[in-house]
Amino acid sequence: MRIIKILTVHGVPSVIGWIRFAAKSPTFAVRLLALRLGFFITRRLLFKIRDARGFTIDTHHELISYWDFFVEQSLLDNTWVTGFRGAEHPIAIDVGANAGMFSYLLTTLNPQAEIYAFEPLPDLEKSIARIKAISGNTFHIFSAACGRERGEAVLCAEDRGDTD
Repeated sequence: MRIIKILTVHGVPSVIGWIRFAAKSPTFAVRLLALRLGFFITRRLLFKIRDARGFTIDTHHELISYWDFFVEQSLLDNTWVTGFRGAEHPIAIDVGANAGMFSYLLTTLNPQAEIYAFEPLPDLEKSIARIKAISGNTFHIFSAACGRERGEAVLCAEDRGDTD
């Protein structure tokens, strides 16, 4: 039963998405698939890869997010994508931007998008800065967390898994 759920949730969307992705960029799609399969076999990123816009996938977290966002297109829902793509100057606020993958997705949907990215972890902020540099979009990066109240707090980040 669990295998069927995994195949339904990820397997089928991965295959269909990869075929659609390969139709647009066959060489990159094959390299991306090899990187993903290599990661699942070894649990290590075997090599780095750069997409056509210059974004480099250099961590396994970026690989997983890239696959999810660009191959499976799990976040692309027409209720918001159509309006975002068609907007003359959309503004997006990415709170808890992490490594900036969602912000990067937004820049691919509309090159006029203005992004406000909030991320308190310095290592992740550097990743967002890389995306800002290659996208050509207007980016505002804030070294801050967002919350209900104004103030300061201690942020404990013991697991550096998202920042390696």
